[in-house]
Amino acid sequence: MQPELRVRSSGHGGSGYKHPVTEVIVPGVTTVLKKLEKSAITQWAVDNTAAYAVANVDALLSRTEEKGFGFLRFYWNRDPLKGDYNDIRNYSNGVLNDAAELGTMIHEWIAADLSDDVYPDVTKAPAFFWEMVAEWDRWKTEHDVKPILTEATVWSEQYGYAGTLDGLWEVDGVKYLLDIKSSRNTWDEHYMQLAALGAADYLLVKSAEGVWSEEVIPSYSGYAFLRIRPSDTDKEGNYVAPYCELKVINDAEIPLHFEAFLGLLKVSHAQNELKEMRKSSATVEGF
Repeated sequence: MQPELRVRSSGHGGSGYKHPVTEVIVPGVTTVLKKLEKSAITQWAVDNTAAYAVANVDALLSRTEEKGFGFLRFYWNRDPLKGDYNDIRNYSNGVLNDAAELGTMIHEWIAADLSDDVYPDVTKAPAFFWEMVAEWDRWKTEHDVKPILTEATVWSEQYGYAGTLDGLWEVDGVKYLLDIKSSRNTWDEHYMQLAALGAADYLLVKSAEGVWSEEVIPSYSGYAFLRIRPSDTDKEGNYVAPYCELKVINDAEIPLHFEAFLGLLKVSHAQNELKEMRKSSATVEGF
């Protein structure tokens, strides 16, 4: 379920948000974070390209060195859903895609569970999804959870960005700005995302009559991740049971993560201005 104010292009290499009153378009928080080098994803691509080469060494050796190199070099970014599922590289990419869909489904399920929204279509959901739902239900019964905001759009007038926060909940008497994470680990960009959302100036809220307004973000005491995972295996192949847990973030880290986010935002704005400047120059010079 996409936020209503999200637009596909922000001029910053990704999606953004369009203000419902001023019609100003700004980059989304996740678009800004794309400027950050993600070494884990890069390593994943390298690992799977190597896996493909090992599994298909005969096919590669049947080509000239030049053609073999060209084929292997760009194989990692091909469309995984249009290839041979017996191919080890495409299979692993399909697993990654399934994991992303699983994360989206559990986000939408939790949002619906805490509101009057319609539950997502889970008729084809894998068993892993129901493990996560069971862990969510268990965690929710063990804690006093009072949602204040869920899937809310926030806007930064001062810095020029927007985003959607997963929730502002009161958990066991403490109010947290939180993000739901279904990934195996949490990375610096996840902290930067939460810090940026927390530094926004106001909420954008749509009334029952369809009128948008800017509203004050309710106060909260801290930041947290709700980490929810299905059963898995660790890097040694050992079984890891499904779980749902609240990971409270050290408040002292938040200003530093926001400072890092602002650095990426400056890079994004500078790159966007350069692109527009060069486009204008090319038009004037007739190129």
